[in-house]
Amino acid sequence: MLNVVGFEFITNADSFIMIRLRPKVGKSKGSGFMTAQKSRISSSCKSHQGISLEGANGGWGACSSALDYEWTDAEWLKYRERTVRQSDDFAYCMPLNIYRLYLGSWQTRGGRDREYLSYGEIAERLVPYIKQMGYTHVQLMGVLGIKTGVGSKASEKALYTPDPKHGSPCDLKGFVNRLHCAGIGVIAEWDIIGYVGTDGVHARSDMESVDVFGEDGRADLLDLSREETREYLILNAVYWLEKYHFDGLHVSSVERLLYPELGGELDWSIANLDSPAINGCAVELFRGLNEEIRARFGDVLMIAEESTAWSRLTDSVADGGLGFSLKWNVGWTNDLFEYVQTDPIFRKYLHGKLSYSMTSAFSEKHVLPAFRADVFGEGCSLIERQFGQLEDKFKGLRVFCMYMMSHPGKKISFMGDEYGQFSHRSPDKQLEWFMTDFDNHKSFRDFVGALNDFYLRNDEFWADDFSWNGFRWVLADESERNLLAFERRNRSGGRLLCVFNFSGVDVTDYLLTLPDDIPYPDVDGGARPSDTEWEVVFSSEDYMNSNAVRLIGGRLKVSLSQRSGIYLAPRRGMKAFAEIKTDCFRA
Repeated sequence: MLNVVGFEFITNADSFIMIRLRPKVGKSKGSGFMTAQKSRISSSCKSHQGISLEGANGGWGACSSALDYEWTDAEWLKYRERTVRQSDDFAYCMPLNIYRLYLGSWQTRGGRDREYLSYGEIAERLVPYIKQMGYTHVQLMGVLGIKTGVGSKASEKALYTPDPKHGSPCDLKGFVNRLHCAGIGVIAEWDIIGYVGTDGVHARSDMESVDVFGEDGRADLLDLSREETREYLILNAVYWLEKYHFDGLHVSSVERLLYPELGGELDWSIANLDSPAINGCAVELFRGLNEEIRARFGDVLMIAEESTAWSRLTDSVADGGLGFSLKWNVGWTNDLFEYVQTDPIFRKYLHGKLSYSMTSAFSEKHVLPAFRADVFGEGCSLIERQFGQLEDKFKGLRVFCMYMMSHPGKKISFMGDEYGQFSHRSPDKQLEWFMTDFDNHKSFRDFVGALNDFYLRNDEFWADDFSWNGFRWVLADESERNLLAFERRNRSGGRLLCVFNFSGVDVTDYLLTLPDDIPYPDVDGGARPSDTEWEVVFSSEDYMNSNAVRLIGGRLKVSLSQRSGIYLAPRRGMKAFAEIKTDCFRA
């Protein structure tokens, strides 16, 4: 926690952002300031006895309007407090389906490269698209901070200035406000690694300048041993959440700070505080950051992008964790990508890639990313990872999405994958929206929209994402046929049965033995699963009026075509779901 009892963001005479501190008793004899200046300055006022943090390359937002905006999103903030504020068990009992995008290339002016739309123009186009597609939140890449370098120096940033190529700070606030009023959450990516300039960020205490970054400006030499440095970063996060009403921060490259000595050669198995490779100061930073955010807000999400086997990342600080709200499940992504890229003939040898994720699914509170970290790299599109010819790829992509949506954990996908763009995404080029003029891409986008809507309407998929109470295996080890089946459950007894065929051949009348050791009251009169009549409520193919499911002798038999999946619900007590057009199932 910060060694201050309070602080406020103000602007000085030169319109630069300042932070007025009220230190805790015994920490300082006077009020302190954190300031942002164009150049280093020496303080002559020793009565402050505080600290002054100065930004490399200046440019911390010379805009007084950065602190002034008339918000109209009160209803959204009430909704956020009601649904996101953590309960006693930190369950996040809410749908969370995030659309990650880079504003500079989602859409451009006339489709021309590097001709950027304003925040307002993007909001006009983005709001109806997100509502139509059924996402709950957007996650903005590269918005916080100005990049002042290129190539190896592209990580230099001005910390209190949003990306100006789309408009002013007030324009960004208007963008967030517009999305909030439409019922869409906004998460921003907060890149700590990028907070390094050629001169570093310098702290002054008792009139002495101390470089809090390494001599060569490398991020992995960030000197977090200084309390001033950690408080400086924490206050920067508070600033973005308080002044821009972001609903959460995605903290990038957490492992690079936790394991600075390993650099790019990370050993993902190292995950204990006794290891000499662990940066204990980074641990203190993240604990202090998440404690401060939780105490100050309580209803925002702190999401860690962390790729190692570090344990208890999302446990509370009081319980020995780092206190993050959620963590990307990168292991799930890597395993699933390896599986879907494999010829179905050989998938039986990789069946554990589908089922192994459940051995650690509830060790953390996970978000499932449908992409790898290098989203702008070659060969990174989701459809390109699918095995087979074009028709096979779309079939595989649909069952991939259904499996992801029903798997425990919150969801995040990347722009362009919702309609199956093949070519890699570029920060300088608009998405290939013309692809939606082709039937197979358009129908796949319709399918994703219908699937997102089904997810929103059925709380079995999100009411209990972080415990075994919300999940039950039905078929986990049918490796020879590449079949998988499980149930998802809500907290009132409702359940959905999810069945997937990842093979390259059709399956007919496969016998499923459902769990029979738990009654389900309040759904079908307390009947055992074997007594329940099931029907298809969603499918990757046109199964809605078929005989894909039959109840024979009290046992369930399913028939599935190759690379397909179905969701089933009890016929009695089944909730309403969106009507789905059958043409969205055909490539």
